[in-house]
Amino acid sequence: MVHVDDEIPSQSNENIYIKSDSIWIYNQQKNYKNNKQIMSNPEIRKLWESFKNDSKYKRYFLSNEEEWIERLEKIKKYIDEHNKIPSTHDKNKDIESDLFLINIYIYRFIFFYLIQLIH
Repeated sequence: MVHVDDEIPSQSNENIYIKSDSIWIYNQQKNYKNNKQIMSNPEIRKLWESFKNDSKYKRYFLSNEEEWIERLEKIKKYIDEHNKIPSTHDKNKDIESDLFLINIYIYRFIFFYLIQLIH
C-alpha cells in the first residue's frame, strides 16, 4: 500500500484495510524499538530492517529529525539555485509546502524535546 498513494497508510483513513495496515505498521515499529513480541525473533527483525532500509521504502520511515534535515537540504538547494530565500508567495509550490512543513517539524521537535525534559 505504501507505493500506491506515496505515503504510509494512515490510522485516520476511512478505508478499514488501510487503517488496519497503518496500525500494523505502528505496532511493528513499536515492537522493533522495544525488541518485543515477533520483533524479538532475529529473522523477523532482519526482514523488517531490510524493508525499512530498502531505497524504495526508506523515506517513509524517516525520523522527525531526518525529515527535517531532508527538508532543510531542499531549502538550501533552492537558495543555491535561486539566490534568494523561498517565500510563501513563491511560484514553486513544492518550496511553499516545504517551508510550511519545516515549521511544523521545528515545532514538533521542540514540543517533543520539552516533553522529554519534563519527564
